[in-house]
Amino acid sequence: MTVIVFKDGVMAADSGIFFGDLKSTVARPKIFRAPDGALWGQSGSWANAWVIRQKVMQDGLEGLLADGVKLFHQDDEVAPSFALIAKPDGSLWRLIDIGEPYPVTAPMAIGHEIAAAIALGAMLAGACAIDAVYAAIQHTPWVAGPVVSFRL
Repeated sequence: MTVIVFKDGVMAADSGIFFGDLKSTVARPKIFRAPDGALWGQSGSWANAWVIRQKVMQDGLEGLLADGVKLFHQDDEVAPSFALIAKPDGSLWRLIDIGEPYPVTAPMAIGHEIAAAIALGAMLAGACAIDAVYAAIQHTPWVAGPVVSFRL
């Protein structure tokens, strides 16, 4: 499970990865900077997130959408992959699987519903992006530290 947030030019995420009842730390951060300077934060299936990351790093968003990358949906239990994209121009976008990205407003939180709600509430109450992720980690069992952040 995941929480990814964006506020005031900073994207932050937890580092937990869950395999049933087992918790570990992801091998690579859930946030990465694309060659065009955009920040990508990814949640959902880690296998899908890795495929999307590799394609974006190679061909950019346009290549990802044009090629119709195959994602791994083995059954109905597999959650869709979500991405929060902060473009260099400051605009914020959300992508679900390989659909069309659509604009959203900041502050924004995606990932596990309750963790995202806690993080968004914290940001609306004045917390920065990093502290919002810490709040979600402290108050839910579905996300874990450490917190990783990137500035746009």
